[in-house]
Formats: sequence, structure tokens, C-alpha cells
Amino acid sequence: MKVVVSESQYKKLLVEEFKQDIDSALKSSYEFAKDIVKTAEQQLKTSFQFLLTYGAGIGSLARPLSDYLSGKYPSLTTEEIAGLVVMALSIAYFQYKGEMKKPLEMLKLQGKLDELKDAIEKTKSIESRFTKILNQLGIYVYSVLDIPAYTFLLPVIPFIISFISNPSMSGDHLEMALNGLLNSSLITLSGATLKKVLEKLSSYVKTKN
Repeated sequence: MKVVVSESQYKKLLVEEFKQDIDSALKSSYEFAKDIVKTAEQQLKTSFQFLLTYGAGIGSLARPLSDYLSGKYPSLTTEEIAGLVVMALSIAYFQYKGEMKKPLEMLKLQGKLDELKDAIEKTKSIESRFTKILNQLGIYVYSVLDIPAYTFLLPVIPFIISFISNPSMSGDHLEMALNGLLNSSLITLSGATLKKVLEKLSSYVKTKN
């Protein structure tokens, strides 16, 4: 028996699929962040819970940095990589120099300061590439401290572009995409900023079509 789906029903299906894709990607990033922060805290005997206030953004930075370190330094343990990743992000974006004294001393005793320096440089490299992507889309971030708030986009930009460029979603696609993103508690950008991001993405998609 052939099932006929109306246009409105089809749109609802697309919206639900979009929300599920976004939710899955963001949860994956956030869970990665939680795991690596927990492991780093055990490794360095220091609380890094402040990183999790950036939701999925920190996980989106931590994952490629972790992959880089594990590939370049295969002798490093999972715990050591977690410590280096969390310290690199803390120093690169938050510069809590006083709070970082104890874990820095521990890394020094472990002979891992060169690896930490490399991790910080890689963090800056990831940031630079991400910033260039944002600039190409017409999105500009003027403060280093704001970068972790935007990096949640790294794993979800393909889903957003696919959704807003779908001809079936013409007209109300931006509002639906915005609602899909606002449903997540793992994004720290304001609703107004998210709307601007989507408008920039939409303009970018139009120039490519």
C-alpha cells in the first residue's frame, strides 16, 4: 500500500531529522568533554569544571586535539593525553595562571612540558582554521574568549547547511533551524547570535547555488 505524505508532514519529518542529527552531534561533543575533563582532573588533581560551562564547544575542540596528540605521541596514555588537552585549552583560552600552577608543576615533573607546548600550538592552529571557516561564512569573532562558544558549530555545520539549503524548506527554514538549535542546552550562544549565524550561513549557501 502506497503511503502519501503531505508537504507539511514531509517538512515535519525533515525538521525532526535535523533536530536529532544536531542533538546527537552536540551530545557526543559534550560527553567527550565531560569524559576528558574528568580524566584530566584525576590525572592532575585539579578541577577543570569551568570548561564545561561552554557546553559542546569544548568537546568540539578537545576531540581533534586529542586525536592529534594520540597520533603524534603514541606512547602517551589516555590519562596523559586528557591532562594535556585540558591544560592546553585552559591556558589558550582562559589563562587561569594561578589555578594552573599546580597542574603545570605536575606536568613538569612528568617531563611533559614540550608536549603541552605542542598541544597549545595545535589548539591555536585549530582555532585559526576554524576562524577562517567562520570568516568565509561572513561570521567574525573578535575575542579569543568567545571562540569556545562558537566551536559547537564544528560538527554540526554540515547538518545546518544541508537543512537550510533543502528546497523543500524554503521560506520558514531559518526559523525551523533556529528552533532546532535553541532546543539544545549544550549551546551557549544567545538566540539572537544564533539567528545571525544562521542568516550568514543561509547567505553563504545562496551564493554557492
